[in-house]
Amino acid sequence: MQIVSFAVHRAYLDPLTGSGVLVCPDPDEDLDPPGDPLGERVWLPSLGEYGFKGSTVPALADWETAIRRLYDIAWMPLEHEYGDPQVVGQSNDGRSAVGLYSEASIIGGPTLIE
Repeated sequence: MQIVSFAVHRAYLDPLTGSGVLVCPDPDEDLDPPGDPLGERVWLPSLGEYGFKGSTVPALADWETAIRRLYDIAWMPLEHEYGDPQVVGQSNDGRSAVGLYSEASIIGGPTLIE
């Protein structure tokens, strides 16, 4: 198991199977300034609430950084057919876990998507 920590997100990756999860922060602990002039208000399925795309909201900025860095090491989020990240579970304290996969797995076993 490989653990990759970001500012407020943490990824748990299993390179053997190509399956993993990205655990999101508690949305109640994030700053969400209403009417942020720096961003567009959008639904954030990974956080289960509205946020501001392109703004300075810490969880969203960290989400974007995490996804870019995971993509750089060949990991991508599982997505619903309409393109939103797929929440596959919750941590014991209620934080959402988004499924991740890598096509560069060591073995060709079934993944979370299968």
